[in-house]
Amino acid sequence: MEGIVLRKHAPVASHDPREEQEWFQRLPPHAQEELRSGWEAQRGKSEAQRKRARGMTARYLLEGAITFAAVEAVFTTVAPVHLLYAVAAGAVAGGVARALMAGAWLYGAIALVVYCFFSGLTLGLVGMTNAIVCVVLCTAAGRMHELQRSDGSE
Repeated sequence: MEGIVLRKHAPVASHDPREEQEWFQRLPPHAQEELRSGWEAQRGKSEAQRKRARGMTARYLLEGAITFAAVEAVFTTVAPVHLLYAVAAGAVAGGVARALMAGAWLYGAIALVVYCFFSGLTLGLVGMTNAIVCVVLCTAAGRMHELQRSDGSE
């Protein structure tokens, strides 16, 4: 094993195909460098936006899953399989809400529809109470997302 040297390679500068075009080649060097730095900043910004969007999607899925599972666990005595169904149904509700960029009332309506399908449309008194609690919690989460979108943090 003697003689093996691990070296860190310098990051490869990303090459933009626009640099090969004639109009770019005619520009003075300072203008070329300015365009390169602008393109690099734009690439970094779009990558940050994609990373942020993936994080928000995961957040919506997790919010829905935790909400449905917590309501089922707290208000009913459920079998572990039923709890897994609640997690899946909550994730579906969160995913649909994220896809539609749902606000408070739409998120609550989505939660109600998903909960009704999750319960098999046989809501008794306990099921109705659970559905109302899920709707209230999801409406609150939707309102929180509305506020975050309005101030630019989402």
